[in-house]
Amino acid sequence: MNADGASRPAPPAISVVGRRNSGKTTVLEGLIAELTRRGLRVGVLKHSAHDFEIDREGKDTWRHRQAGARAVGIMSPRGLAVTRELDGELPLEQAVGLLGADLDIVLTEGFKQAATMKIEVVRAATGCEVATPAEQLLAVVSDCPVATSALRLGFGDAAALADIVGHQVNGR
Repeated sequence: MNADGASRPAPPAISVVGRRNSGKTTVLEGLIAELTRRGLRVGVLKHSAHDFEIDREGKDTWRHRQAGARAVGIMSPRGLAVTRELDGELPLEQAVGLLGADLDIVLTEGFKQAATMKIEVVRAATGCEVATPAEQLLAVVSDCPVATSALRLGFGDAAALADIVGHQVNGR
């Protein structure tokens, strides 16, 4: 919700995709830092094909989950964390909306199948093929030649990548 109590739509999402160990997290770190430096409020959502736990065994929130709670939250003056059991994976737009409408952009790591614009990360060590359809591809970050008509950037080009992402967020 915004200041007048009206609901705001979920912020736009751009997915950073690539093979395992291609450098997606490294690219995201640089991009997040540059977008934040430019004054954008950035959220991140990471996809995992595996189950995960953020509670540590023995802690209160872990004990609450073990007792049968489907959703558990913990809040302090500096943060809020919520874990929730799902019956199936949420649509990406719904998950992005849960991060908060006060964000300017949500960057996702993974979500190869989502209907979002994408930045694909390609490393010579993992193969120089681009898998993202051309109509969804904003740019390729790569250390090797790739067969694509999309803009190709190097791993140190966070500012240029932020320029591309910024154009997706209200022309910033």
